[in-house]
Amino acid sequence: MSTLRYTHGTHLAVAGFRAIALRPTGMGYSNWAAGFSGDWDGHGASRRVWRGQEQGRWSAGAAGWSSGIAGTSSACVMQRRRDRRLSQGSSVDQGNSGQKGKGKIGGSSGGRDRQAAYRRGEKIAAGEPVWNFAFGANINPWKLEESRGIKPLESVRGKLEGWRLVFNHRGGFGSIERLGDDQPGPTAVHGMLLHLAPGDFATLCQMEHQYDPTEIEVEAYDGRRILARAFIAMPEFRTLAQGLPATERYMKLLRDGAHQSKLDPDYVSWLCCLPSLRGKRGPEYYEVAGPRANYDNAASHTLSHSLNRGTNSAQSAGIHRSQSAPVAIEENEIKISKQIGHLNSPTGVFVTKAGVYVADSGNNRVLRFPIPSNIAADATVLPASQGEVVAGGNGRGSKVSQLHRPFRIYVDEEETVFIVDRNNNRIIRWPSGSLQGEVVAGGNGKGHALGQLDQPSAVYVFNGAVFVADRGNHRVVKWLPGASEGTVVAGGRGSGSRTDQLSCPGAIVVLHDGSLVVSDEANNRIQFFQPDAPEGFTLA
Repeated sequence: MSTLRYTHGTHLAVAGFRAIALRPTGMGYSNWAAGFSGDWDGHGASRRVWRGQEQGRWSAGAAGWSSGIAGTSSACVMQRRRDRRLSQGSSVDQGNSGQKGKGKIGGSSGGRDRQAAYRRGEKIAAGEPVWNFAFGANINPWKLEESRGIKPLESVRGKLEGWRLVFNHRGGFGSIERLGDDQPGPTAVHGMLLHLAPGDFATLCQMEHQYDPTEIEVEAYDGRRILARAFIAMPEFRTLAQGLPATERYMKLLRDGAHQSKLDPDYVSWLCCLPSLRGKRGPEYYEVAGPRANYDNAASHTLSHSLNRGTNSAQSAGIHRSQSAPVAIEENEIKISKQIGHLNSPTGVFVTKAGVYVADSGNNRVLRFPIPSNIAADATVLPASQGEVVAGGNGRGSKVSQLHRPFRIYVDEEETVFIVDRNNNRIIRWPSGSLQGEVVAGGNGKGHALGQLDQPSAVYVFNGAVFVADRGNHRVVKWLPGASEGTVVAGGRGSGSRTDQLSCPGAIVVLHDGSLVVSDEANNRIQFFQPDAPEGFTLA
């Protein structure tokens, strides 16, 4: 039998387990060691030393051998996950030491890319700590430390002037690019300056192997100017489509991280107002310049949603039926596909007696689906049907016959569709049967003037007036027929939580007396504004 060797930071060789580095402390070390008697057969168990941040750990006073085994078992699971990520043999660094294990290079191109990225990170670090400017998911402490196991030596808030945050990496993930002339949004990217040990930086390079660790100068909030490395998407991994929203999950990581890291309040507010994608990503998220990363869009799913599911029918699908008046609704369970009659990232739905209207955002059009008649009482899923294009469908663009990422919609009694044409910052009125629409609000570029909109999120029509949730400007604006400017009816006093303020308004509804109900999303509340009242009050 081979002996169990334990010196500070060395290996535990147990049959069937990877070697796990130990960082015992105080009496916990003694109690743990005392739990073993005699020798153990290593049976050739790997002697690879794994990351210090993700080791099994025992606090002072740990109760003997059983707690040590539990920690070791958990760490082994994490080791196997990391092995899969490193493609069967990519090297693994040793915590903050900057060294690496001598694993065999895997056969896949992904493994070779990660190995090369790790070595490049080692070369950049040259045995010294490196500053990294994090602007994406790594500003979230949970993502960085708990999920990725990287613990910075120092963390400092900072900003990069003259750059902007974009989501043009394959899959819709974050990157940064230099700010062009007259581009809207913040004039700087805010994030965290992370001082990383050499091994941690090399590992981060390995994880971000489709990004280039570019050297930039960042201004820290405390006034220091620090040379740092920022991970910028390589050209071959950038999406061909521009202006794609990030996924809702990714945006939550950014927003939560920005809040927890206490970044600039205006920048945090801007992040909260950015649109995000719910559901699956369409093929445009995977169409990139490089041949290695192209997306195979072979799967095609049918349109299905439930109007009758017993007690949870319409509610589970997010669809509400009305016998009297049209009712606006939010998300549904419509599957994503590129085929005609199917959908790509649907973002808004409206139901009338004529059918179900859907904002097919990824395909830049609005479709209408018929509601089948004579539905059986025990029906659970409606049969798939082909939709009819009622607006857009002429490619992405800014002509009055085109749409660019339609968001929410409203349909009046004459079946005229009012569309939040989000990326064109306008509201389009599209009469039934028409080949083109007309601009009834915005359409003058993104901005703060009364004739402009900034990322509109909802529309509602009442007595001929068009009410718009002007999300980026934190206000609700009322546009009369033929007007070149709107009138602010709620908010418009900057992002905030006062009774006269809104922060990223979402859905809106106008009541029969002209009162306004607003989903004040970033403030996590529902606000009620009476006609001509400068201040509202909280309903929920």
